[in-house]
Amino acid sequence: MHTVYMPNYADNLISFLLLNISFVIAYLAFKRNGRIKEVCFVYVLFCVFAFWSSDTASYEWMFSQHNISYYKEPIYYYISLLCFDSYYIFRTLIWGTATMLFYYTVRKFKLNRSVAFFVLTYFFLLTFSYARASLAMSTFLYGMSLVLNNRNSKMILVKGLVFILLAPFFHRSYYVIVAITPFLFFRINKKVVLFILMLSPLFARLIQSILQLFLDSQIEFGENMDNFSDSVQDYAGNESHWQMNWKFMLITIMHQISYYFTLVTILYLYFKNKTNILFDNRMRKMITLIVVIIIISTIFTINGVSNHFSTIVGYRFLYMTSLPIVVVLTYMYMRRIMSKKLLLLNLALPFLYAESFFIGKLLKIPVFW
Repeated sequence: MHTVYMPNYADNLISFLLLNISFVIAYLAFKRNGRIKEVCFVYVLFCVFAFWSSDTASYEWMFSQHNISYYKEPIYYYISLLCFDSYYIFRTLIWGTATMLFYYTVRKFKLNRSVAFFVLTYFFLLTFSYARASLAMSTFLYGMSLVLNNRNSKMILVKGLVFILLAPFFHRSYYVIVAITPFLFFRINKKVVLFILMLSPLFARLIQSILQLFLDSQIEFGENMDNFSDSVQDYAGNESHWQMNWKFMLITIMHQISYYFTLVTILYLYFKNKTNILFDNRMRKMITLIVVIIIISTIFTINGVSNHFSTIVGYRFLYMTSLPIVVVLTYMYMRRIMSKKLLLLNLALPFLYAESFFIGKLLKIPVFW
C-alpha cells in the first residue's frame, strides 16, 4: 500500500501562484468581457499540476500500478491506457474534458463565457482541481443542458440522457443525482420547496439505509458495486484519522457557509415578485436541483451513519451543486437579476477560503489533523 503524501513547501507555493494567476486572468476577462482561452488554459493548468492535494499523489500511485482493481471507477483505468504512460496526460484528459464540457454547457445555455468562467474560477477552482467528481459533475450538467435546451429534437434529447447516465461511471455518487433528476421537472414554488423539505428526511434516510448495507456487507453486489462498498467502509472506518483542529474546521465551515449564503441569495431573488418573472424554465430546474441536493447534503451532515462518514457524504453532495450554482449566478447577473456587487459578495467567501487555505500552508500554520 502506498504511503500518504503530504505536499511540501514548493508544491504549495507553485499551486498558490497558479491559483492567483487564474484569479487575475479570470477577473481581467470578466472586467473586459474578453476571450477566455487564456482563462481555460490556466484553469486546466492549475488542475493538472494540483501539487497541493494529496489526492494528486494518490491518483499517480494508482496510475503507476496499471491495475484496474485500484481504481474506484474502472473507467479511469481505461482512460489511463490512452495516456502513453504519462500521468500528466491522464490528468489533462480528465480535467481538460471536464472544463471543455462546462464550456459547451455555458454555450448551450447561451451564457456569457467570460462571466461564467470568472464565477467558476472564484467559486470552485480549488475543489474542482482535486476531485475526480469534477468530470462527473461536468458530464451530468452538459447532459442537463442538452435536455433543458432541447427544441423537440429526439436525437438531442437522447444525447442528453446518455450524458446524464454516463455521470455515475465517473463518480458513483452520481447514481443518487441521476435518481432524483426526474423530480427536477416539477415547477418549483414555495409549496414545492416546502414539500421537498418535508420529504427530504425520508430520501436521506433511504440513502443512509442503503449505505448502511454497504457498511454491514449484508448484501452481495457486482464488481463495480463491491468496490463502492469497500470505499464506503473505508471512509467510515477512518474517523480517527480525520480529527481536524479548529483552524482547518474554521476555513472549511467558511467554505460550506458560502453555499448556503448563495442558496439564500438565489431563493430570495427567485421568490421576489419583481425578479421572479425573469427566471426561465431552464433556470427554475437548475434551482430545483440545487435546492434538492443541498437539503440532502444538510441532512447527511446533521444525521449520518457515523460522524466522519456523515461529514464526507454531506460535503460531497454540497459540492455537487457548484456547477449548477455557477450557471444560475451567471444567468442572474446577465439578466440583471443580480447586481455586480451582489455577485462579488457571493464569490467573496469561496475566494477567502482558497486564499486562507494556501496562506496557512505557506506560513506553516498547522491546519491539518
